[in-house]
Amino acid sequence: MCTVTFVPAGDKIMLTSSRDERTTRATALPPAVKEWRGKKIMYPTDPQSGGSWIGVNEHGHAAVLLNGAFNNHIPQTNYRLSRGRIFMDIISNKQPSEQFQKLSLFDIEPFTLIIVMTDEVWDFRWDGLQKHSSPLEKDLPHIWSSATLYDPTHKAERETWFSDFLSKNPTPSEQDILHFHLAGGNGDPGHNLVMQRGDVYATASITRLSIMDDSANMY
Repeated sequence: MCTVTFVPAGDKIMLTSSRDERTTRATALPPAVKEWRGKKIMYPTDPQSGGSWIGVNEHGHAAVLLNGAFNNHIPQTNYRLSRGRIFMDIISNKQPSEQFQKLSLFDIEPFTLIIVMTDEVWDFRWDGLQKHSSPLEKDLPHIWSSATLYDPTHKAERETWFSDFLSKNPTPSEQDILHFHLAGGNGDPGHNLVMQRGDVYATASITRLSIMDDSANMY
């Protein structure tokens, strides 16, 4: 997985994730408020790992996970823990950005983690050897594509699509952003935002998270 967009709109933040997965992976359970280690979190559940890839906690902090860090990597046969469960251990914390820095990621597959807090947005990455952290402009839109499925050329192409979309929709609504995730691309099924690569990989779902000062909604 996946493709992620972050779009601020006044007092609302819209975080959208297109989940690209192996077609053999079980269908995720829809978003719901559940407890994880005694903390309430809204998230969809991956039945294979028991974890998730997008969520918002009871403190209003949100996060979304992408597979891979900077470049595609050769996966090991086994890892200590799934990235989806690591994600849950981070988002369930009152201070998820601090939890990322504290948590041991030894023997965890590389990933990218976007954390959205009240006044901060962070791009965190684990490349299999070390952690990387970059603060982002919280008032600007951003797009990410998984390093495991999209090379630098295709990432740059998708950034161009996103820029073109924003130039035509300077104040996009939730429906506008959903349409971008559904229709963005150039006709190449392997690299469109709704992607399909033979019988192996495909876009399995699109999850939308809207965060306001005192509430959050996930679809």
